[in-house]
Parts: sequence; C-alpha cells; structure tokens
Amino acid sequence: MEVIMSEFMRFSLRIPSDLHNELKQLADEDMRSLNTYIVKALEKHVAEEQGKMYIDIKVADQENNRGLQRDTQRQMNLRKPIRDEQRVAENTSKYNKE
Repeated sequence: MEVIMSEFMRFSLRIPSDLHNELKQLADEDMRSLNTYIVKALEKHVAEEQGKMYIDIKVADQENNRGLQRDTQRQMNLRKPIRDEQRVAENTSKYNKE
C-alpha cells in the first residue's frame, strides 16, 4: 500500500536527550528510522488505549445491565406482595358477599 505524503503532518517534538538517545538506539536495533520507530510506538500505544476504552465501555455496560437486572428484580419483588394482598382482598370480599 502506497502512503501519500499529504497524509502525514510535520510537527516538532521536544523530548529529553536521554529519551532521544534511547529511542534512537532502539530504532537502530529494530533497523528502522527514528521517525518510523516513534510512529510505530505511538500507533501501538493508541491501539492499546482504544482497546482499554473498549473494555472499559464493555465492563460499564455489563455493570449497568446487572444494575438494571437488580432493579427489575426488586420491582418485581415489590409488586408480588401487592398482588398477593390484592388477591387476598378480592377473595375475602367474595367470601364476605356470600
């Protein structure tokens, strides 16, 4: 796949000289230019962060669903006694009429 240069942005980055030297050494060991090495490292970091965000969203959805299930169950449990009381009242009134 051919990459068009207009897809790139140029910007200056100030980093500590120690970090620059370490990155340059790692890039050399990987037989890449410093620029390519940094771009790949940033791409990897962004992908990992997006993966974490996806996982965080999925976990939040699961927690929300569990909360909704608990709320629904509570509501159902609250309604049961009312229904039972209504049945008792209805049955009592039937027997009282007779």
